[in-house]
Amino acid sequence: MRKILSEVRGISPLIATLILVAATVAGGAIIYQVMRSQSGSFSNTADLQISYADVLVVGTTKNATVTVQNTGTLALSNVAATIYDNAGNQLGTISIASSLNAGQTAGGNTSLTGTVNPGMQCVIKVTADVAGGGSVTKTTVVVAHS
Repeated sequence: MRKILSEVRGISPLIATLILVAATVAGGAIIYQVMRSQSGSFSNTADLQISYADVLVVGTTKNATVTVQNTGTLALSNVAATIYDNAGNQLGTISIASSLNAGQTAGGNTSLTGTVNPGMQCVIKVTADVAGGGSVTKTTVVVAHS
């Protein structure tokens, strides 16, 4: 009976360790590739920032200036600003950019209509279309000055 048990052999501990390390490295590489491909779809964002907004009143001349930056990773199009008085009446619009890539900055200005006096609050609403569908809107309030 002893002779039968002594003939049974297993793999050496060194080879077993190498197989386990190789399997762990291969599994890690597969998980890394899957997570890397998924992170690309999660990192696509659409966002913009109003970096400058101003309403200037000098005599009868009333001007609004707006500058925006695309802070997302997707391209924006039809970027425009609409200026309202504190009662919600539209005072003017600014066509800022037909296309604004990630990281780019663009701005524009316009003459305003309606009553705008120094010290009056004006609401500036910037909208942009997102490549692939959807839109982004940001709003800020500025005080008109002379």
